[in-house]
Amino acid sequence: MSRSAHADATGGDDPSTGAARSTVNVSGDLLAVSRAAVRLVRARTGRAYSLRQFTEEALMAQIQTIAETYNDGHVIRPDDTPLEKGRVWG
Repeated sequence: MSRSAHADATGGDDPSTGAARSTVNVSGDLLAVSRAAVRLVRARTGRAYSLRQFTEEALMAQIQTIAETYNDGHVIRPDDTPLEKGRVWG
């Protein structure tokens, strides 16, 4: 079962920041654990922490890992070409 994380990933942040919005489908279980992690950070630190911030940090960390592993440590440049829809198998 997939759910759209769009509303949750952008919720609580000011939409006037000009950031592009995107919809990413993740499993309901992953979304639930992600929400729990955000609430844990809030409870333990007392700071404002959003699912959007969590998601951006997770994506940035994975991009860094991929750059180090597959791109000889070089920065990965943006690519605005849309990916194919659905799950890629192979």
